[in-house]
Amino acid sequence: MTLVLCGVILLMYAITIFLVMRITNSVIEKEAIEKTRNLAFHYGELVKARLGKGMQVSQVIAQTYQGIILNKTKPDQDALTASLKQIAENNPDLSGLWVMLDPGFFPYPYAPYFYRENGNIVFKVEENMEYYTSQQLEDYYSIPRQQKKDVLIEPYIDPDSKVLMSSAVAPIIVNGKFMGVVGVDMTLDVLYNMLAKVRPYGTGMASLISNSGKYIAHTDTSMVNTSFDKNTSLFRDVTSAAVRGEEFSFKGFSKTLQKETYRIFVPVQIGAKEHSWFFSVEVPLDKILESGQKILWTTLITGGISILFVGCLIFFIAGYITSFITRIVSGFKKIAQGDLSVRLDITSKDELGDLASWFNVFMEKIHDIIAKINEETNAVDGASHGLSGLAAEVSSHANNTSERTDSVANAVGQLNTNVTAIAAAMEDSSIQMLQPLPLRWRSLQPIHPWWPALPKKCLPPFPRLQKMWKKHQISQILL
Repeated sequence: MTLVLCGVILLMYAITIFLVMRITNSVIEKEAIEKTRNLAFHYGELVKARLGKGMQVSQVIAQTYQGIILNKTKPDQDALTASLKQIAENNPDLSGLWVMLDPGFFPYPYAPYFYRENGNIVFKVEENMEYYTSQQLEDYYSIPRQQKKDVLIEPYIDPDSKVLMSSAVAPIIVNGKFMGVVGVDMTLDVLYNMLAKVRPYGTGMASLISNSGKYIAHTDTSMVNTSFDKNTSLFRDVTSAAVRGEEFSFKGFSKTLQKETYRIFVPVQIGAKEHSWFFSVEVPLDKILESGQKILWTTLITGGISILFVGCLIFFIAGYITSFITRIVSGFKKIAQGDLSVRLDITSKDELGDLASWFNVFMEKIHDIIAKINEETNAVDGASHGLSGLAAEVSSHANNTSERTDSVANAVGQLNTNVTAIAAAMEDSSIQMLQPLPLRWRSLQPIHPWWPALPKKCLPPFPRLQKMWKKHQISQILL
Protein backbone atom coordinates (compact mmCIF):
# COMPACT_ATOMS: atom_id res chain seq x y z
CA MET A 1 0.00 0.00 0.00
CA THR A 2 2.88 2.33 0.85
CA LEU A 3 4.55 1.65 -2.50
CA VAL A 4 1.30 2.35 -4.33
CA LEU A 5 0.90 5.62 -2.46
CA CYS A 6 4.49 6.62 -3.22
CA GLY A 7 3.99 5.67 -6.87
CA VAL A 8 0.87 7.82 -7.11
CA ILE A 9 2.70 10.74 -5.51
CA LEU A 10 5.64 10.31 -7.90
CA LEU A 11 3.29 10.18 -10.89
CA MET A 12 1.48 13.33 -9.75
CA TYR A 13 4.84 15.00 -9.21
CA ALA A 14 5.98 14.08 -12.73
CA ILE A 15 2.74 15.38 -14.25
CA THR A 16 3.04 18.58 -12.23
CA ILE A 17 6.66 19.08 -13.31
CA PHE A 18 5.69 18.49 -16.95
CA LEU A 19 2.84 21.01 -16.81
CA VAL A 20 4.89 23.53 -14.87
CA MET A 21 7.79 23.30 -17.30
CA ARG A 22 5.54 23.54 -20.32
CA ILE A 23 3.82 26.61 -18.93
CA THR A 24 7.12 28.04 -17.68
CA ASN A 25 8.84 27.59 -21.04
CA SER A 26 5.89 29.16 -22.80
CA VAL A 27 5.90 32.13 -20.43
CA ILE A 28 9.69 32.50 -20.60
CA GLU A 29 9.65 32.31 -24.40
CA LYS A 30 6.92 34.94 -24.61
CA GLU A 31 8.79 37.18 -22.18
CA ALA A 32 12.07 36.67 -24.05
CA ILE A 33 10.43 37.45 -27.37
CA GLU A 34 8.84 40.54 -25.89
CA LYS A 35 12.19 41.54 -24.39
CA THR A 36 13.90 41.02 -27.75
CA ARG A 37 11.17 43.03 -29.44
CA ASN A 38 11.59 45.87 -26.96
CA LEU A 39 15.37 45.74 -27.44
CA ALA A 40 14.96 46.03 -31.20
CA PHE A 41 12.59 48.98 -30.89
CA HIS A 42 14.86 50.61 -28.32
CA TYR A 43 17.95 50.51 -30.54
CA GLY A 44 15.81 51.30 -33.54
CA GLU A 45 14.72 54.51 -31.82
CA LEU A 46 18.36 55.35 -30.98
CA VAL A 47 19.32 54.92 -34.63
CA LYS A 48 16.29 56.93 -35.68
CA ALA A 49 17.20 59.70 -33.27
CA ARG A 50 20.77 59.77 -34.53
CA LEU A 51 19.86 59.83 -38.21
CA GLY A 52 16.65 61.78 -37.72
CA LYS A 53 18.52 64.72 -36.26
CA GLY A 54 20.42 65.17 -39.53
CA MET A 55 17.19 64.85 -41.50
CA GLN A 56 15.54 67.51 -39.35
CA VAL A 57 18.43 69.91 -40.00
CA SER A 58 18.09 69.29 -43.76
CA GLN A 59 14.35 69.82 -43.66
CA VAL A 60 14.66 73.12 -41.73
CA ILE A 61 17.26 74.51 -44.15
CA ALA A 62 15.19 73.36 -47.15
CA GLN A 63 12.12 75.11 -45.77
CA THR A 64 14.16 78.25 -45.19
CA TYR A 65 15.28 78.30 -48.80
CA GLN A 66 11.70 77.68 -49.93
CA GLY A 67 10.65 80.81 -48.05
CA ILE A 68 13.48 82.84 -49.52
CA ILE A 69 12.59 81.77 -53.04
CA LEU A 70 8.87 82.42 -52.50
CA ASN A 71 9.68 85.87 -51.12
CA LYS A 72 11.48 86.63 -54.36
CA THR A 73 13.96 88.73 -52.48
CA LYS A 74 17.49 87.73 -53.06
CA PRO A 75 19.33 87.70 -49.77
CA ASP A 76 23.00 88.41 -49.35
CA GLN A 77 24.90 85.30 -50.36
CA ASP A 78 27.51 85.85 -47.68
CA ALA A 79 24.73 86.01 -45.09
CA LEU A 80 23.35 82.67 -46.27
CA THR A 81 26.78 81.14 -46.13
CA ALA A 82 27.35 82.48 -42.63
CA SER A 83 24.04 81.04 -41.43
CA LEU A 84 24.94 77.62 -42.81
CA LYS A 85 28.31 77.74 -41.08
CA GLN A 86 26.58 78.61 -37.83
CA ILE A 87 24.27 75.63 -38.15
CA ALA A 88 27.22 73.32 -38.82
CA GLU A 89 29.05 74.61 -35.77
CA ASN A 90 25.98 74.17 -33.57
CA ASN A 91 25.66 70.50 -34.57
CA PRO A 92 28.97 68.78 -33.86
CA ASP A 93 27.45 65.39 -34.64
CA LEU A 94 27.18 66.37 -38.28
CA SER A 95 30.13 65.68 -40.53
CA GLY A 96 29.06 67.96 -43.30
CA LEU A 97 26.40 70.40 -44.52
CA TRP A 98 25.76 71.37 -48.07
CA VAL A 99 23.26 73.03 -50.41
CA MET A 100 22.79 72.66 -54.16
CA LEU A 101 20.50 75.32 -55.60
CA ASP A 102 19.61 75.23 -59.30
CA PRO A 103 20.59 78.22 -61.47
CA GLY A 104 17.85 80.83 -61.77
CA PHE A 105 17.58 82.16 -58.27
CA PHE A 106 21.19 83.19 -58.46
CA PRO A 107 22.88 83.92 -61.75
CA TYR A 108 25.20 81.02 -61.10
CA PRO A 109 24.89 77.60 -59.43
CA TYR A 110 24.96 77.96 -55.70
CA ALA A 111 26.59 74.96 -53.94
CA PRO A 112 28.17 75.79 -50.57
CA TYR A 113 29.73 72.88 -48.62
CA PHE A 114 30.87 72.74 -45.02
CA TYR A 115 32.69 69.77 -43.53
CA ARG A 116 34.80 68.95 -40.53
CA GLU A 117 38.49 68.38 -40.70
CA ASN A 118 40.60 67.88 -37.59
CA GLY A 119 37.83 69.39 -35.47
CA ASN A 120 37.49 72.51 -37.58
CA ILE A 121 34.74 73.64 -39.96
CA VAL A 122 36.03 73.87 -43.50
CA PHE A 123 34.05 75.84 -46.07
CA LYS A 124 34.08 75.06 -49.74
CA VAL A 125 31.86 76.45 -52.44
CA GLU A 126 31.40 75.25 -55.99
CA GLU A 127 30.07 77.65 -58.56
CA ASN A 128 31.32 75.74 -61.56
CA MET A 129 28.45 74.70 -63.81
CA GLU A 130 30.29 71.63 -65.00
CA TYR A 131 30.75 70.42 -61.44
CA TYR A 132 27.14 71.13 -60.65
CA THR A 133 25.96 69.23 -63.73
CA SER A 134 28.11 66.21 -62.89
CA GLN A 135 26.74 66.06 -59.34
CA GLN A 136 23.18 65.94 -60.60
CA LEU A 137 23.75 62.35 -61.62
CA GLU A 138 24.57 61.25 -58.09
CA ASP A 139 21.97 59.53 -55.89
CA TYR A 140 21.89 62.29 -53.28
CA TYR A 141 20.63 64.66 -56.00
CA SER A 142 18.87 62.49 -58.58
CA ILE A 143 16.69 60.49 -56.14
CA PRO A 144 15.23 63.52 -54.27
CA ARG A 145 14.79 65.31 -57.57
CA GLN A 146 12.94 62.35 -59.06
CA GLN A 147 10.79 61.48 -56.04
CA LYS A 148 10.53 64.97 -54.48
CA LYS A 149 10.78 63.33 -51.07
CA ASP A 150 13.22 63.26 -48.21
CA VAL A 151 15.79 60.54 -48.75
CA LEU A 152 18.33 58.80 -46.54
CA ILE A 153 21.15 57.98 -48.92
CA GLU A 154 22.63 54.50 -48.91
CA PRO A 155 25.83 54.25 -46.85
CA TYR A 156 29.10 54.96 -48.60
CA ILE A 157 32.77 55.14 -47.77
CA ASP A 158 34.00 58.72 -47.69
CA PRO A 159 36.97 58.93 -50.03
CA ASP A 160 38.85 61.33 -47.75
CA SER A 161 38.19 60.01 -44.22
CA LYS A 162 37.61 56.37 -45.29
CA VAL A 163 34.67 56.28 -42.88
CA LEU A 164 31.26 54.80 -43.57
CA MET A 165 28.81 57.66 -43.96
CA SER A 166 25.27 58.48 -45.03
CA SER A 167 23.47 61.65 -46.03
CA ALA A 168 20.02 62.92 -45.07
CA VAL A 169 18.75 64.89 -48.06
CA ALA A 170 15.67 67.13 -48.25
CA PRO A 171 14.48 68.55 -51.59
CA ILE A 172 13.70 72.26 -52.05
CA ILE A 173 10.23 72.32 -53.62
CA VAL A 174 8.61 75.65 -54.59
CA ASN A 175 5.08 75.49 -55.99
CA GLY A 176 5.68 71.86 -56.95
CA LYS A 177 8.89 72.68 -58.77
CA PHE A 178 12.19 71.13 -57.76
CA MET A 179 14.73 73.88 -57.01
CA GLY A 180 17.57 72.01 -55.39
CA VAL A 181 18.55 69.96 -52.35
CA VAL A 182 19.89 70.40 -48.84
CA GLY A 183 22.01 67.62 -47.40
CA VAL A 184 23.62 66.68 -44.09
CA ASP A 185 26.47 64.16 -43.94
CA MET A 186 26.69 61.85 -40.92
CA THR A 187 29.30 59.32 -39.98
CA LEU A 188 27.95 55.93 -38.97
CA ASP A 189 30.83 54.98 -36.70
CA VAL A 190 28.71 55.89 -33.66
CA LEU A 191 26.13 53.31 -34.71
CA TYR A 192 28.90 50.91 -35.57
CA ASN A 193 30.43 51.23 -32.09
CA MET A 194 27.04 51.12 -30.41
CA LEU A 195 25.90 47.86 -32.02
CA ALA A 196 29.27 46.20 -31.56
CA LYS A 197 28.45 46.05 -27.82
CA VAL A 198 24.93 44.67 -28.21
CA ARG A 199 24.88 40.96 -27.29
CA PRO A 200 21.32 39.87 -26.48
CA TYR A 201 21.41 36.88 -24.09
CA GLY A 202 25.19 36.79 -24.38
CA THR A 203 25.39 35.23 -27.83
CA GLY A 204 22.71 37.11 -29.75
CA MET A 205 23.37 39.67 -32.46
CA ALA A 206 22.05 43.07 -33.51
CA SER A 207 22.40 44.71 -36.89
CA LEU A 208 21.38 47.78 -38.86
CA ILE A 209 20.49 47.10 -42.48
CA SER A 210 20.01 49.72 -45.19
CA ASN A 211 17.17 49.78 -47.64
CA SER A 212 19.38 48.18 -50.27
CA GLY A 213 20.28 45.28 -47.97
CA LYS A 214 23.73 46.40 -46.81
CA TYR A 215 24.87 45.85 -43.22
CA ILE A 216 25.60 49.31 -41.84
CA ALA A 217 26.39 48.09 -38.34
CA HIS A 218 26.64 44.65 -36.85
CA THR A 219 27.62 42.93 -33.62
CA ASP A 220 30.03 40.90 -35.72
CA THR A 221 32.19 43.71 -37.15
CA SER A 222 33.27 41.53 -40.05
CA MET A 223 29.72 41.75 -41.39
CA VAL A 224 29.79 45.56 -41.72
CA ASN A 225 29.41 46.85 -45.28
CA THR A 226 28.52 43.36 -46.53
CA SER A 227 25.26 42.65 -48.28
CA PHE A 228 22.18 41.01 -46.92
CA ASP A 229 20.80 38.75 -49.63
CA LYS A 230 18.03 40.97 -50.97
CA ASN A 231 16.89 38.37 -53.47
CA THR A 232 15.47 36.14 -50.78
CA SER A 233 11.84 35.99 -49.74
CA LEU A 234 12.91 37.06 -46.26
CA PHE A 235 14.20 40.42 -47.48
CA ARG A 236 11.07 40.96 -49.56
CA ASP A 237 8.89 40.22 -46.53
CA VAL A 238 10.94 42.58 -44.36
CA THR A 239 10.77 45.34 -46.98
CA SER A 240 7.02 44.92 -47.42
CA ALA A 241 6.48 45.12 -43.65
CA ALA A 242 8.66 48.25 -43.44
CA VAL A 243 6.61 49.99 -46.16
CA ARG A 244 3.51 49.26 -44.07
CA GLY A 245 5.33 50.52 -41.00
CA GLU A 246 5.19 47.12 -39.34
CA GLU A 247 7.70 44.82 -37.72
CA PHE A 248 8.55 41.38 -39.05
CA SER A 249 9.70 38.38 -37.00
CA PHE A 250 10.26 34.68 -37.51
CA LYS A 251 11.93 31.58 -36.05
CA GLY A 252 14.46 29.72 -38.10
CA PHE A 253 17.97 28.38 -38.46
CA SER A 254 20.74 30.97 -38.40
CA LYS A 255 23.70 30.30 -40.67
CA THR A 256 25.77 32.74 -38.64
CA LEU A 257 25.02 31.26 -35.21
CA GLN A 258 24.45 27.71 -36.52
CA LYS A 259 21.40 27.18 -34.33
CA GLU A 260 17.70 27.89 -34.10
CA THR A 261 17.03 31.55 -33.43
CA TYR A 262 14.29 34.11 -33.10
CA ARG A 263 14.82 37.19 -35.25
CA ILE A 264 12.89 40.43 -35.46
CA PHE A 265 13.16 43.35 -37.89
CA VAL A 266 11.80 46.78 -36.97
CA PRO A 267 11.64 49.61 -39.50
CA VAL A 268 13.78 52.71 -38.98
CA GLN A 269 11.97 55.29 -41.06
CA ILE A 270 14.00 58.37 -41.98
CA GLY A 271 12.27 60.15 -44.79
CA ALA A 272 10.05 58.18 -47.16
CA LYS A 273 8.77 54.74 -46.01
CA GLU A 274 10.06 53.06 -49.14
CA HIS A 275 13.59 54.07 -48.12
CA SER A 276 13.35 52.80 -44.55
CA TRP A 277 16.23 51.02 -42.91
CA PHE A 278 15.84 48.03 -40.64
CA PHE A 279 17.12 47.25 -37.20
CA SER A 280 17.39 43.52 -36.50
CA VAL A 281 17.90 41.56 -33.28
CA GLU A 282 18.60 37.84 -33.40
CA VAL A 283 18.65 35.63 -30.27
CA PRO A 284 19.23 31.86 -29.93
CA LEU A 285 16.20 29.94 -28.70
CA ASP A 286 18.33 27.81 -26.39
CA LYS A 287 19.49 30.95 -24.62
CA ILE A 288 15.93 32.18 -24.39
CA LEU A 289 14.90 28.94 -22.70
CA GLU A 290 18.08 28.68 -20.64
CA SER A 291 16.42 30.32 -17.66
CA GLY A 292 13.57 27.85 -18.06
CA GLN A 293 16.09 25.00 -17.96
CA LYS A 294 17.53 26.45 -14.78
CA ILE A 295 14.06 26.63 -13.31
CA LEU A 296 13.49 23.03 -14.44
CA TRP A 297 16.62 21.76 -12.69
CA THR A 298 15.89 23.82 -9.62
CA THR A 299 12.37 22.45 -9.56
CA LEU A 300 13.57 18.89 -10.12
CA ILE A 301 16.18 19.09 -7.36
CA THR A 302 13.87 20.83 -4.94
CA GLY A 303 11.03 18.51 -5.85
CA GLY A 304 13.28 15.44 -5.55
CA ILE A 305 14.37 16.48 -2.07
CA SER A 306 10.76 17.19 -1.16
CA ILE A 307 9.62 13.84 -2.56
CA LEU A 308 12.37 12.06 -0.65
CA PHE A 309 11.40 13.79 2.56
CA VAL A 310 7.69 13.20 2.00
CA GLY A 311 8.37 9.58 1.04
CA CYS A 312 10.30 8.98 4.26
CA LEU A 313 7.58 10.70 6.22
CA ILE A 314 4.88 8.64 4.51
CA PHE A 315 6.90 5.46 5.05
CA PHE A 316 7.26 6.24 8.76
CA ILE A 317 3.60 7.21 9.20
CA ALA A 318 2.39 4.26 7.10
CA GLY A 319 4.60 1.90 9.09
CA TYR A 320 3.30 3.30 12.35
CA ILE A 321 -0.32 3.01 11.22
CA THR A 322 0.29 -0.44 9.71
CA SER A 323 1.84 -1.77 12.92
CA PHE A 324 -1.08 -0.43 14.90
CA ILE A 325 -3.59 -1.97 12.50
CA THR A 326 -1.65 -5.25 12.71
CA ARG A 327 -2.03 -5.19 16.48
CA ILE A 328 -5.75 -4.55 16.14
CA VAL A 329 -6.08 -7.42 13.64
CA SER A 330 -4.14 -9.70 15.99
CA GLY A 331 -6.43 -8.66 18.83
CA PHE A 332 -9.53 -9.46 16.81
CA LYS A 333 -8.04 -12.83 15.87
CA LYS A 334 -7.58 -13.64 19.54
CA ILE A 335 -11.11 -12.47 20.22
CA ALA A 336 -12.36 -14.75 17.44
CA GLN A 337 -10.49 -17.60 19.12
CA GLY A 338 -12.26 -16.86 22.43
CA ASP A 339 -9.63 -14.82 24.26
CA LEU A 340 -11.46 -11.81 25.69
CA SER A 341 -8.52 -10.65 27.78
CA VAL A 342 -6.90 -8.92 24.80
CA ARG A 343 -5.96 -5.26 25.40
CA LEU A 344 -4.02 -2.77 23.30
CA ASP A 345 -1.16 -0.70 24.65
CA ILE A 346 -1.84 3.04 24.46
CA THR A 347 1.45 4.52 23.23
CA SER A 348 0.26 7.90 21.90
CA LYS A 349 -2.31 10.57 22.50
CA ASP A 350 -3.40 10.95 18.88
CA GLU A 351 -6.31 9.39 17.00
CA LEU A 352 -4.65 5.97 17.09
CA GLY A 353 -4.29 6.28 20.84
CA ASP A 354 -7.99 7.14 21.07
CA LEU A 355 -8.77 4.13 18.91
CA ALA A 356 -6.74 1.85 21.19
CA SER A 357 -8.44 3.33 24.27
CA TRP A 358 -11.92 2.83 22.89
CA PHE A 359 -10.96 -0.66 21.71
CA ASN A 360 -10.04 -1.52 25.29
CA VAL A 361 -13.31 -0.01 26.54
CA PHE A 362 -15.14 -2.05 23.95
CA MET A 363 -13.39 -5.22 25.11
CA GLU A 364 -14.24 -4.44 28.73
CA LYS A 365 -17.89 -4.11 27.78
CA ILE A 366 -17.76 -7.32 25.76
CA HIS A 367 -16.05 -9.09 28.65
CA ASP A 368 -18.74 -7.94 31.11
CA ILE A 369 -21.50 -8.97 28.72
CA ILE A 370 -19.94 -12.41 28.17
CA ALA A 371 -19.48 -12.83 31.96
CA LYS A 372 -23.14 -12.05 32.54
CA ILE A 373 -24.09 -14.42 29.79
CA ASN A 374 -21.97 -17.14 31.44
CA GLU A 375 -23.67 -16.53 34.79
CA GLU A 376 -27.10 -16.71 33.19
CA THR A 377 -26.05 -19.80 31.29
CA ASN A 378 -24.87 -21.49 34.48
CA ALA A 379 -28.15 -20.62 36.19
CA VAL A 380 -30.11 -21.97 33.26
CA ASP A 381 -27.88 -25.06 33.26
CA GLY A 382 -28.58 -25.62 36.97
CA ALA A 383 -32.30 -25.16 36.44
CA SER A 384 -32.19 -27.55 33.53
CA HIS A 385 -30.42 -30.13 35.69
CA GLY A 386 -33.16 -29.70 38.35
CA LEU A 387 -35.83 -30.07 35.75
CA SER A 388 -34.07 -33.16 34.46
CA GLY A 389 -34.14 -34.69 37.95
CA LEU A 390 -37.75 -33.75 38.43
CA ALA A 391 -38.56 -35.22 35.06
CA ALA A 392 -36.72 -38.41 36.03
CA GLU A 393 -38.64 -38.57 39.29
CA VAL A 394 -41.93 -37.93 37.46
CA SER A 395 -40.94 -40.61 34.99
CA SER A 396 -40.18 -43.00 37.88
CA HIS A 397 -43.54 -42.29 39.50
CA ALA A 398 -45.20 -42.69 36.15
CA ASN A 399 -43.46 -46.05 35.74
CA ASN A 400 -44.57 -47.10 39.23
CA THR A 401 -48.09 -45.97 38.48
CA SER A 402 -47.99 -47.87 35.24
CA GLU A 403 -46.75 -50.95 37.02
CA ARG A 404 -49.48 -50.62 39.63
CA THR A 405 -52.04 -50.05 36.93
CA ASP A 406 -50.80 -53.19 35.24
CA SER A 407 -51.05 -55.06 38.55
CA VAL A 408 -54.56 -53.77 39.08
CA ALA A 409 -55.42 -54.71 35.54
CA ASN A 410 -53.97 -58.15 36.09
CA ALA A 411 -55.84 -58.43 39.35
CA VAL A 412 -59.03 -57.29 37.70
CA GLY A 413 -58.41 -59.78 34.94
CA GLN A 414 -57.75 -62.48 37.47
CA LEU A 415 -60.84 -61.39 39.36
CA ASN A 416 -62.84 -61.50 36.22
CA THR A 417 -61.49 -64.93 35.55
CA ASN A 418 -62.31 -66.00 39.06
CA VAL A 419 -65.77 -64.47 38.82
CA THR A 420 -66.31 -66.26 35.59
CA ALA A 421 -65.12 -69.48 37.13
CA ILE A 422 -67.26 -68.91 40.19
CA ALA A 423 -70.27 -68.16 38.04
CA ALA A 424 -69.65 -71.28 36.07
CA ALA A 425 -69.22 -73.23 39.24
CA MET A 426 -72.35 -71.78 40.71
CA GLU A 427 -74.28 -72.63 37.62
CA ASP A 428 -73.11 -76.10 37.76
CA SER A 429 -73.87 -76.24 41.46
CA SER A 430 -77.39 -74.94 40.95
CA ILE A 431 -78.05 -77.47 38.28
CA GLN A 432 -76.86 -80.22 40.51
CA MET A 433 -78.97 -78.95 43.39
CA LEU A 434 -82.09 -79.02 41.31
CA GLN A 435 -81.57 -82.58 40.34
CA PRO A 436 -83.23 -85.23 42.65
CA LEU A 437 -80.51 -86.14 44.98
CA PRO A 438 -80.30 -89.24 46.90
CA LEU A 439 -81.62 -88.85 50.26
CA ARG A 440 -78.25 -89.17 51.72
CA TRP A 441 -76.94 -86.28 49.63
CA ARG A 442 -79.82 -83.99 50.32
CA SER A 443 -79.61 -84.46 54.08
CA LEU A 444 -75.90 -84.52 54.27
CA GLN A 445 -74.90 -81.76 51.80
CA PRO A 446 -75.99 -78.32 52.93
CA ILE A 447 -75.83 -75.53 50.34
CA HIS A 448 -72.41 -73.80 50.55
CA PRO A 449 -70.50 -71.67 48.23
CA TRP A 450 -67.61 -74.09 48.01
CA TRP A 451 -69.74 -77.12 47.75
CA PRO A 452 -69.46 -79.04 44.63
CA ALA A 453 -72.02 -78.13 42.01
CA LEU A 454 -74.96 -80.48 41.46
CA PRO A 455 -75.06 -82.41 38.32
CA LYS A 456 -77.38 -81.22 35.54
CA LYS A 457 -79.58 -84.25 35.95
CA CYS A 458 -80.45 -83.04 39.49
CA LEU A 459 -81.91 -79.69 38.13
CA PRO A 460 -85.69 -79.34 38.06
CA PRO A 461 -87.16 -80.40 34.85
CA PHE A 462 -88.91 -77.15 34.09
CA PRO A 463 -87.11 -73.96 32.97
CA ARG A 464 -88.95 -71.80 35.35
CA LEU A 465 -87.99 -73.99 38.21
CA GLN A 466 -84.38 -73.93 36.91
CA LYS A 467 -84.26 -70.12 37.01
CA MET A 468 -85.73 -70.14 40.47
CA TRP A 469 -83.22 -72.66 41.50
CA LYS A 470 -80.33 -70.60 40.09
CA LYS A 471 -81.52 -67.51 41.87
CA HIS A 472 -81.88 -69.46 45.06
CA GLN A 473 -78.45 -70.98 44.60
CA ILE A 474 -76.80 -67.55 43.85
CA SER A 475 -78.50 -65.92 46.79
CA GLN A 476 -77.27 -68.73 48.98
CA ILE A 477 -73.77 -68.20 47.68
CA LEU A 478 -73.92 -64.51 48.29
CA LEU A 479 -75.18 -65.13 51.80
